[in-house]
Amino acid sequence: MSVINDSTHNTPSQYTPLKYAVAVNGIFSGMSGLFLISLSSFISNLLGTLNSLPDLLYVFIGANLIVFSASLFVLATLVQKTPAIWTKIVVALDVGWVLGSVVLLALYSTYLSLFGVVIIAVVASIVGALAFWQWHSLMSVSVNSRQLA
Repeated sequence: MSVINDSTHNTPSQYTPLKYAVAVNGIFSGMSGLFLISLSSFISNLLGTLNSLPDLLYVFIGANLIVFSASLFVLATLVQKTPAIWTKIVVALDVGWVLGSVVLLALYSTYLSLFGVVIIAVVASIVGALAFWQWHSLMSVSVNSRQLA
């Protein structure tokens, strides 16, 4: 398993750009999960899916986001050296979220409210930006590690 030595960066704390990117993703995912769980009926109404999708679907997605968030916090805070494969998996999951959102909007945008379309697009954009940030940070650490070897 390839391990990325994040300590090649001179930062004032244990955090590196890669760990910051993963931690921010964890914060966003956790907040989104809590929001989906605690306000599932409200969100269903805002998205325009009140009569077509059960609130339990939003609770299920929210719960999975909280588990994902916890995994990201472990990766960002408890792991000394970040396994490259885990960062790649996180990026792949984020890209999957973005692609799933694009497919959802392409197939079902007529069933959503305008606000629903906008919020799904905005969340997908944020997740895409987080995926890019994590990938860029991973590649930067990889290049620095090779240069030091």
